[in-house]
Amino acid sequence: MFGACQADITAFTRRLGEEDQAGLVYAAVGVMSAVAGLSTAALPARFGLRARRRAATAAAFLLSLPLLRTHTLTGLYLVVTVLGAAYAPHLVTVFGLT
Repeated sequence: MFGACQADITAFTRRLGEEDQAGLVYAAVGVMSAVAGLSTAALPARFGLRARRRAATAAAFLLSLPLLRTHTLTGLYLVVTVLGAAYAPHLVTVFGLT
């Protein structure tokens, strides 16, 4: 997921003529992802790993849909920052299941 996101962010910023912004956009994703990942420790144990994986996968899907309508750098920042909230919880859960 992270590799695909990074490649897409780079391509999008290049298309906008703002290639130098790619790293900052990716950093915004990483910060939100880190906060959300750390927050998974606060989830109750009764919210099992399989349910967490389903929720995180659904969140990643739903939160990525606005990317289809994003045409500006500001929009990209907003959408991928929010989208970052689904990445770490998904990874933490998948590692837990593994």
